[in-house]
Amino acid sequence: GIRLILLARQEQQLITLSETCRVKGAEVIFFSIDLKNTSDVLKLSASLVDQYEIDLCISNAGLTNSTVDNVVEPWGNIEQLIDINLTAALAVVHPIVLNMQARKAGQVAYVSSLAAYYGMSLTPAYSASKAGLKAYAEAMRVLLKPSNVSVTLVTPGFVETKMSDQ
Repeated sequence: GIRLILLARQEQQLITLSETCRVKGAEVIFFSIDLKNTSDVLKLSASLVDQYEIDLCISNAGLTNSTVDNVVEPWGNIEQLIDINLTAALAVVHPIVLNMQARKAGQVAYVSSLAAYYGMSLTPAYSASKAGLKAYAEAMRVLLKPSNVSVTLVTPGFVETKMSDQ
């Protein structure tokens, strides 16, 4: 009785994950999308709201990079991190949360990081993007409470992934 709607950039990984979830009994719909294209992200999320009643939205967009030898990150890296970790993370949720607020039901979970609490010199842009997401989630929690929409902020520490292997 569970329907999952998955969005990510890597289509082959979406296919593999979808099959794993289907084997466990879930209905799965997935979309491969470039999260850097905010207008496409907003359009897709709005179309999903038109088609489905979404009870839980987990925003877990993220990438990282790191500096070495005290070299300041190149501007392109900073911009890309903010675009994905903050702008895209908010854009995915925005049409959905508007619908939840109107329905007076739903839950949103924003996945930030412990780096949101203390900037790490190894990853300044990452820390800044996750701090922005943390502040937004905390503000939205209060704003949406009267509408019976709950907001969860997830701040994991180090998680071993291909991304963190950098």
